[in-house]
Formats: sequence, structure tokens, C-alpha cells
Amino acid sequence: MLPPELALTDAQKAAIKGLREAFAAENATALAALKAIFDEARTARQGGATRADVFAILVKGRPIAEGLRPAVKALHEAIWAVHTDAQKAWIVANRPKMPGPLGAGPLGGRRP
Repeated sequence: MLPPELALTDAQKAAIKGLREAFAAENATALAALKAIFDEARTARQGGATRADVFAILVKGRPIAEGLRPAVKALHEAIWAVHTDAQKAWIVANRPKMPGPLGAGPLGGRRP
């Protein structure tokens, strides 16, 4: 769900919806395979499987996710192109502040 502060037009909403639907249709097989792996991992964990067992299940999805990476990047870029410059500025200004080497430091956020 997009925040109302972005003030997307109906045309922008339709364009983004169309991009997302096209992505889902073009990548349905890979997305279904990932969902099946996640479901298998969840079922295993709920059934008492060890972390190592669950990890072994999830690792099966890595090549699928890596194969999807170019399509996901293209989707993000296409959606970004739908936004106006003002909307892009709002998105950048309101990005969550992430702790870590590129985010908040020792005084501004948690770091181990």
C-alpha cells in the first residue's frame, strides 16, 4: 500500500498496477516455486525441524531468487519512472533510516 502523501494520480496507480501484474504474469512459474519453498520451510519449522533443516530448504530458492533479480530490478525501475520528480523526492526523503555501515551510527542507531 502506498502512502497518501505520494498523491498518485489514477493514471499512475493504474500504470503501477499494470507493471506489477505484468511482472507477476511473466514470472509466475518462478514466483510459484519460491512460494512452494517458503511454504515447505514454514511447515517444516512448525513441525519441529531444526534451523539447519529449514535453512537447507530455503537454500533451494536462492537460484530462483537470483534468476528473478534482473526482472525485479526492471520492475523497480519502471515503477520509479512512473513517479514525478516531486514524488521521487518525497520517497527519498522518507526512506526508513537503516542502522549499519551506511545508515545510523553508534549514536543514532543500534549496531552490534
